[in-house]
Amino acid sequence: MSASSFRSHLMQQFVAAARAQTQHHQPSSKSRPISIARQTVTKTVAKTRANPTPPPPPPASPLSSQHFHTVNKAEAETTASKDRDRDRDGQDNIHSIVNAINRNCKISMQDHSNHHNTSSPLRGRSISHPFSTATATATSRKEEDLDGTKFQTMLKSRRTISNFLPLNIITDGEEEEHQLQHLNCIEKVNNAILRAVECAVTAPNHKKTEPVTYHNITPYTKTWMLLLRIVYDVTAYKNFVLGNKTPEEADSIAFHKREKWQDTILGYVVVTVGGQPNQLPPIDNNDDDDDDDVDKEHQDDNDDNEFDVRMAEILPVRPPETERQMEDYAHACAAVQNILLSLHSEGLGAKWATGPIIRTRAMRKVLELKNDDLIVGIVMVGKAKTVPKEWRRRREFAGDVFRDCD
Repeated sequence: MSASSFRSHLMQQFVAAARAQTQHHQPSSKSRPISIARQTVTKTVAKTRANPTPPPPPPASPLSSQHFHTVNKAEAETTASKDRDRDRDGQDNIHSIVNAINRNCKISMQDHSNHHNTSSPLRGRSISHPFSTATATATSRKEEDLDGTKFQTMLKSRRTISNFLPLNIITDGEEEEHQLQHLNCIEKVNNAILRAVECAVTAPNHKKTEPVTYHNITPYTKTWMLLLRIVYDVTAYKNFVLGNKTPEEADSIAFHKREKWQDTILGYVVVTVGGQPNQLPPIDNNDDDDDDDVDKEHQDDNDDNEFDVRMAEILPVRPPETERQMEDYAHACAAVQNILLSLHSEGLGAKWATGPIIRTRAMRKVLELKNDDLIVGIVMVGKAKTVPKEWRRRREFAGDVFRDCD
């Protein structure tokens, strides 16, 4: 008997025995139908091996090689066709047997599929095109929070805030209660700044250089008091020495600016990037004074009214020169944008300032910066008094700002 004939004959007996068992007998346990089918297969195999089918007799008369080739080809095609039909029938019978055994064992194919999905490590994951709108469930956020439109609306609604609410308006109440509310408000803003910096460090950073440092300045600290002094000194220098204002006018302008920073801004973040060109040129000392004497005069707490022109002098900015410096500076700018968006998402106003106050020796001295540290900007945080409208764009978006390349 050929292998295909044996397989078909065995399959038919197996199917017949299993169907007979499933139709006329009710199993007493879940394992009974499987054992009956196994016994049927064992008996059929033993019987077939004991009485093998004899091979067909040789032909009575010899044939030519061409006729022998034609006959063998036709017989091979017929046998292959029959084998395919029997295999197809055998597969159908196998599915029938499996379904019958599962029914008798009270296990459905659906339950088996569910059990398989439960134990599968890929359960719950959806596979979609990387550019489709469907979001993989492997992310930790909930589906209702995955609406990109909400994030885009929040992003486009951010504005640069220049006018902040005075702190006495933010925290009304009696004097003691007012102070507690004031400190509580500052603490909340400080926590919001911390979360914003956590978002900032996720900005794209080529080569993973991590060149940015975030200097958090909280109100009523020593650094905060030095910052207010720098604000006054630089503003007075800018208006008196460079702006041709009278001493009284320069003093009035500097005083009001210091009061604004003191009474309306709840927190500051100074962003610096390292590895840049030298930002600190040597001091032009015409009076034969040492640099150490200048630093001592600036740090002298006994003479608060001392106005040091050299410490308030506005320094030139040396931009990035190498590719690495440019990439690090770009990372710092992207980090600042993340800070602004994070603060905006929590209802706080912020302004990214790059004015003359941060480009002074006094500011670099307070922050203890190295010569190759470039100050990207200072972010001022508070409650917005007025939110400016979206400014009118000078360039058309379609065709000019956004262009489809052929």
